[in-house]
Parts: sequence; structure tokens; C-alpha cells
Amino acid sequence: MDAPFRNLPEDILRHIYGLLACPADRLAMSRVCRLFRAAVTGHSPQIRAAPLPQQLPWLLLPHAEGPAFACILRGGALHRLDVPDDARFARYFGCHRGCWLFLAFGQTEGHALLNVRTDQRICIPNAMRIGRGLGEYPMVIHGVTLSSCPLDEGCIAATIVSSHPSCPKITFWRIGDLVASGAFGTSWSLRVVDLIFHDGSLHCLTRYERILVCTPVFADDGLLDVGMELRLLPGRGYDGQHVHGRYILESRKELLMVVRFSPSPLGFSFRNA
Repeated sequence: MDAPFRNLPEDILRHIYGLLACPADRLAMSRVCRLFRAAVTGHSPQIRAAPLPQQLPWLLLPHAEGPAFACILRGGALHRLDVPDDARFARYFGCHRGCWLFLAFGQTEGHALLNVRTDQRICIPNAMRIGRGLGEYPMVIHGVTLSSCPLDEGCIAATIVSSHPSCPKITFWRIGDLVASGAFGTSWSLRVVDLIFHDGSLHCLTRYERILVCTPVFADDGLLDVGMELRLLPGRGYDGQHVHGRYILESRKELLMVVRFSPSPLGFSFRNA
């Protein structure tokens, strides 16, 4: 680093660091020099950083050099993700707070959780068991959600999977399980398009805007009990718009549905419904 930057006053460093709203930018600042690193990591008690804003969802984008994510805090600026070589061309199908990404290194195999901050990798099931005592079937995972941090004891995962020739199903598993269990199918009208854990239960959004509420409970012997409740959402119209997707998310401890739609089959925009 040039000499003038080595003598920046602490109040200037404090101001610069406080203006960085993105965690990736703060990490980049920590790699500039020892003085900046002390400011970022808190080794210098004189420099107090402003608290980071609440974590926003990542918009993960594929690139030939490896994946990147669009930073909403910087108006869509791209940040490259430093991932292992074998993860550059994997299929990414989900993420969880704490820099955890869900990957599939094969179509129906090689499912794993990868932490892009620590490089920790956790294998997750490649097959599902339908019923009790029946055979195991390969599966393709399309969507996933966790009840808590994957390192927490008792963390449960719920996934939307498909297995030829059956229709998509919902499966459950715990960290360390080799096979997903409790697979149940849904009818065409109740086909699940997105899911999230909220207030201790799994909430599944269907293609016709209904909510399936499930409470999975694993016994000591690994058997799974799932209670299910169907909730109807208020009817709504989209004025002839073409709906391309529906998503369910949590904001301020409330569940919201986001709809992706457009006036024609091509192009789209988002609306909170």
C-alpha cells in the first residue's frame, strides 16, 4: 500500500468502514493492510464499525470462472464466490444464512452443503425412502429449507424432490442421515412450489396458493411422524398477467408470498402478494 494510506486517521477509517454496507466489501477491506484489518476485525478498540444491516437474500449467478452473487446493498454489483474447483460447475439449488450453499455435483448424487466462508462441507442424502421398510430411490432435489443452522443439534431439512417416474414429493432428513425419509406426494392441484420453516413448522406453498403446514418429528429409531394441515389463502387475481413463479419468505416474523409475473409469457416482474 502507498505510504499516504498507511497514515489515515482512525476517524477516517471508521467513516470508510461504516459506509460499507456489504459484508463482502468489509471482507475486502480487511485484506488491504494490517491497519485496515485491525479496523475490520475489531483488534483496534478505537475503531468501532457501524453494525451491518440485516442479511438480505443472495441472488446467485452462474459464471464460467465460478459462481457469483448480486449484492442488493450495492445496486446489483457482482461479488465472486471463492469456491473449490469441483464446486464451480455444480448445480446450486439453495442456500442458508451463514454462507451455506446447497450443491449437487451430479444429477442424482453428490448432494452436499458447502460453507463458502469456512470451506466446510457436509454430505446430505442422495436417495429417499418411501414408506417404512421399502426400497430406496435416487432423487433430484429442486428446493430445500432448514429448520435452523446445519450445525445445530436437531436441525431438520425439508426438500422438494422428484424421482422418475413419480411426481414431485416432499422429503425430510436430519444432518448426518444417508437417506431422506417421510416422502409424500401431492396432487396436481396441491403441487408444492416453495417451502420454508416458520414458527416451528414447515410451510409449503402450492401452485394454487394454498399452504400445507407440516410438523415433522423424528423418533429415536429414525422413524418420522408428520402432521399436516391445509390452509387456504384469500383469493386474488392478476388482471390477465402470466404468473411465472410463486415464492414464500419470512419478513419481520411474518410470512409473505412473492409472485413473479408479466403481461406476456416472456419477461417478468415481481410483486409482494
